[in-house]
Amino acid sequence: MGILINEGRYTARLEEGWKFQPGPVTRGEQEGWQASGLPSPVTVSVPHTWNVQEGLEEYRGAGWYEQMLTVPDEWKDCRIRLSFEGAYRDTDIWVNGVEAGSHYNSGYTPFEADLTPYIHAGGGNRLVIRVDNSNSDVALPQGNSFDWADDGGLIRPVTLVVTGLASIQQLKEVDLWHFDHPDLYELEIVLRTGDQVQDRVVRPFGFREIVVKGHELWLNREPVRLMGVEWMPGSNPAAGMAEKQADLIAMLERLKEANCVITRFHWQQGNDLLDWCDRNGLLVQEEIPHWQQPAEPGKETFALALSQAREMIGSHAHHPCIFAWGMGNELDGQSAVTLHYMEQLKAELLQLDPSRLINYVSNSVLYQPDRDATGAGDLLMWNEYIGTWHGDLDEHKVIRQIIADYPDKPIVVAEYGLCEPVFEGGDARRTGLLIEKTEIYRQYPQFAALIFFSLNDYRTQMGEEGEGKLKQRIHGSVDIYNRVKPSFAALREISSPLLLVELPVWHDGALEVTLTCRKDIPSYAVRDYYLTVSSAGEEGTRLVIPDMQPGDLLTLNLPVQPAPGQQQVLTVYRPNGFSVVERELN
Repeated sequence: MGILINEGRYTARLEEGWKFQPGPVTRGEQEGWQASGLPSPVTVSVPHTWNVQEGLEEYRGAGWYEQMLTVPDEWKDCRIRLSFEGAYRDTDIWVNGVEAGSHYNSGYTPFEADLTPYIHAGGGNRLVIRVDNSNSDVALPQGNSFDWADDGGLIRPVTLVVTGLASIQQLKEVDLWHFDHPDLYELEIVLRTGDQVQDRVVRPFGFREIVVKGHELWLNREPVRLMGVEWMPGSNPAAGMAEKQADLIAMLERLKEANCVITRFHWQQGNDLLDWCDRNGLLVQEEIPHWQQPAEPGKETFALALSQAREMIGSHAHHPCIFAWGMGNELDGQSAVTLHYMEQLKAELLQLDPSRLINYVSNSVLYQPDRDATGAGDLLMWNEYIGTWHGDLDEHKVIRQIIADYPDKPIVVAEYGLCEPVFEGGDARRTGLLIEKTEIYRQYPQFAALIFFSLNDYRTQMGEEGEGKLKQRIHGSVDIYNRVKPSFAALREISSPLLLVELPVWHDGALEVTLTCRKDIPSYAVRDYYLTVSSAGEEGTRLVIPDMQPGDLLTLNLPVQPAPGQQQVLTVYRPNGFSVVERELN
């Protein structure tokens, strides 16, 4: 069995060699494309979406993919599978004209197809995949109610997995990892039959604890108040939802540059993204795409949601970055039907993963807090748009009522910001709202985290600006090409755990720097941070900052001399290398 005898498992991402053709759902099957191949295809690479291709930007329907798999003789006694990180949405798979698997009603969760019974060893095998992104009233998200791009296709990696006939399916995970110290370990499992290695899996994981204590959120036995921002993936029009690794990393690095350590996603993500969050320190709430519809979910929707939860948790539970699972966003949270539904769904999710927080995100808790469905979650998660979507209300009065009704639950503002172009004011108003709202929340210790909306302008089939693949909403502090707007600088400064009390000064042959550790939002201990002074782009003196607790004030003296005529820059860094504060020196 060649490499499999020694290594147990062979994996290869199937990125090149794909053919693609759009076509009606039934026509291709009636004409036998699944057996004979595509009649007029173009060559594409995977991940792929047709909704960023010229002429197909508005196409909603079936897309057909073809790949020839060459299977060597030594694989004849092996198990051969295809692993999909995500295909949007309804997927049918044929091998050599025989149906080998399907996956319906979920476009962002991982799934596998076992090709073993249909593969011919020692030659070529025709793999044909049909993916349909038509609107559906039985899928989640439902219809076209959701506010992100509905790009169709094989939008995430497809991996060929070859093992012995016995193989490892899932690992029983273990759960102190921190966003500033994202320490990871590796678990290796080898499956043998006698002396023969059948399968081998190496999986990174981390140890950490995140719990609710009264109205506080504790990470690794420390009370924390966190600053975050929501990012809407799939928005660069060059690739859309079929994002390459470089696209993902560029936006994630921008998020960390904003000093944000917590985020949420309205729909399930891929392992590549979550691996980056594990390695670089970003807390994530990953959610089932219950987005506004159905407003009062029932029994049929429950089965879909639970199916998606099993796939999401089964594939992603080992990621220490995931601190919570989300059950949905902006349904009719004041409905007793919705509340009961969320209570039942939470009970099921706890059976799948009793170690994490489980939440529902509401935009209606401001009306009658004590009856709102977000109360079913471990955290109160509130999309707060007083002054825009929710009109001009007395914000402090609303907050005090929520606290009175839930004195022992932390509040997370899951969204706040300016959702242009519905509201006027541009990026200047976005900055003003960010500053004004954050100062209000900082006054109340019950607020455990703030998640600004949003990091980026984003592609969405509900967009008010642009056409085709450029259809978008202008809600972000960076544009769809990841170019920063002025509000980004405000977000970065507001989210910093350390502040320069005053400008650094040269004093007695050294640079005197005074820092304070925030004690409102954000608020957490800083450990192993360091600062440098660079001149002409070259890093000079580096000094480790002593550990600081929220509220601490510290003055440091760096043995640095001024360099007349050269630009000198003071930078404070987190221990994992992301900058926190940067100032030019006179």
